[in-house]
Amino acid sequence: MNTSKLNNFALEIFEGIKYPEKIFCVDSKGQSIKYKDLQERTRQLAHGLKTIHNIGPGSRVAIAIDDSVHWPVLFLALILLGANPILLFSNMVGTDIDKIISTTDADLLITDTEDFVFKTYIELEGCHNWEDNVPCWWGLSSGGTGRHKIIVHNHGSFKKLYELANEQIKVTSRDVILCTAKMAFPYGLAQMFWALRNNATLCLITKTPAPSLIFRMIKKHNVTRLNVGPYLLNAMCDCRNRHMLDQVKVVCSGEYLSEGLREKVLEQLGCKVYDTYGATEVWTTISIQNNPDTKDMGEILPQIDYKLVDGELYIKHPVQAMMYWKDGQANQKTFRDGWVATGDIVEVKDNRIRFLGRKDDMIKIKGTFVSMLDLEDTINKCEHVEESLVSVDHSGPVAETYALVKYRNNHDRLPELRRYLKDVLPSDKIPMKIKMVDKLPRTVNNKLKRHVGID
Repeated sequence: MNTSKLNNFALEIFEGIKYPEKIFCVDSKGQSIKYKDLQERTRQLAHGLKTIHNIGPGSRVAIAIDDSVHWPVLFLALILLGANPILLFSNMVGTDIDKIISTTDADLLITDTEDFVFKTYIELEGCHNWEDNVPCWWGLSSGGTGRHKIIVHNHGSFKKLYELANEQIKVTSRDVILCTAKMAFPYGLAQMFWALRNNATLCLITKTPAPSLIFRMIKKHNVTRLNVGPYLLNAMCDCRNRHMLDQVKVVCSGEYLSEGLREKVLEQLGCKVYDTYGATEVWTTISIQNNPDTKDMGEILPQIDYKLVDGELYIKHPVQAMMYWKDGQANQKTFRDGWVATGDIVEVKDNRIRFLGRKDDMIKIKGTFVSMLDLEDTINKCEHVEESLVSVDHSGPVAETYALVKYRNNHDRLPELRRYLKDVLPSDKIPMKIKMVDKLPRTVNNKLKRHVGID
C-alpha cells in the first residue's frame, strides 16, 4: 500500500522524523524513547489494542494515565487505528471518570500502560485513512467552574494548527521542551504536537509538577523552553532550591499573568516571561507574545477573524472544536453561527490583545465594570500575601463581592490587609467579605475554581 496517500497524523509524524537517533521524550521516572523507536512501539501497541480489545475505526478509548513516555505512544497508536482518544486526567476521581465514560459511550478505559506488552508488528495496511472533518480526539474543559465539558476536535486540527502557528511558536529541533501542563489538557497536547512536528525533545512530569522537580529536570536535561502556568511559576519563585533561568525561554499560559508576577520572576529567576493566550475550544493558540516587554498577550495570529461583542472576544479559528459533546446549553452559549464566544473580556489595539477578565468574573460597581483580576493584583501586592481569589456571591438577596486570601506561612494578617485596601482602593471596590485560607480552590488542571463561595 502506498502510505503516502493515507491521511493520518501518526503517519505524518513517522514520515517527518529527521533525526532517528535523537531522544523524542523523557520523563521524570528516568524513562526515555528515541525517535527511531517511536514508530515501532506505536505499531506494537496498536496491534495489541486491535487484536486483544478489538479497537478500530470509530472506537472510543478513554486515556487516564500519568504523563510518561508511554502517553504519546498510546495517543499515536489510537490515531493510527482510527480510534477516538478521550483525554482524561489521571488524578480525576472515579465518579467523574465513570460519568465521562457513560456520556461518551467509551469502549475502553486505559489507566495503566504497563499492562500492554506487545511483540507483534502491525503492517501499514492496517492504518486508518482519516477524513479531516470527522471527530477525532476528545478533550476536557472545566475553566474556572470545575464542571467538565467534553470538547470534540476533528482530524484536520493537526494540519491546520501547524499551518496556523508553527512559524510563530518557533520550536526547533534543538529545543528541549519541559511541559508542566498535563498531556490530557489541550495545551499540553499542543506541546507534544510542536515537539513531534519539529523533531524537538519533550520532557514530561509523571505526577505533580513540584517546583524542586522542575528545577532538577531543567538542569538534568538542559531544557531550553519551559511551558508553565502562573500558579506554578509563582511557586518556583518561592522554591528554596531555585536557580536562575536566564538561558531558558519561559512561556506562560493557562491563566492571567500579572505584572507583579512578571517582576517577581525577573527578580527571583532572572528571566522574562513570554505570555500566550488561547482557549480549549480552539485547542490552544489565539495570540503569542514574541516580545516579553509588551504589556499585552501578543498579536492575534493570521487566519483568525475576531470581533468584540459588548467587550467579549468572538473568534473564527481554523482549529476550533466541532462541539461540546451532549451539552446543548453550552453549545448554544459558545458556538454561534461559526463564531466561538470565548467568554473573555479583552481590549484589542493594533491587533494586539490585552486580557481584562472572564465575562462571568466582571463586577459592575456604580455602573462601571471592574475586573476581579485587577482586584486580585491589588490584594497580591500587599506585603506577605501569596495569592488571592476575588469572586461574587449571588446566593443572597444582594450580590456580594468576597476575597479568599492566602498568606505566606499561613499567617493571619486580616486587619493589616483591610488597612492596606482602604489606602489603595475606593471603598466600594473593597471586597465586602475577606477570608484567610490555607490554599485556594483549584480545578484538576490547577486553574482557580471560582464561584465556590466564602463558607
